[in-house]
Amino acid sequence: MQRTEGKRPDDPNYDFKRLYQEVKKRGYIPYPGKLTEVDTFRVGCIGHFGEAGMRGAVAAIADTLKAMGVRRVSADAAT
Repeated sequence: MQRTEGKRPDDPNYDFKRLYQEVKKRGYIPYPGKLTEVDTFRVGCIGHFGEAGMRGAVAAIADTLKAMGVRRVSADAAT
């Protein structure tokens, strides 16, 4: 299983439930991260996901954050 974590955006417009619903419509399912002290979300994959799949997941998340009006997104990795 592959897994990618992203830090929760520090923006008042961010809403994980909406992120989940919109990204799921595009075929990807984010999960709230529970394994770190930092508030994160995760994208998991069982089987072959590949570069195209990862690019699709990143695009779905980016498009959804933009539609929500999220502007403050940290580039720091989750720790």
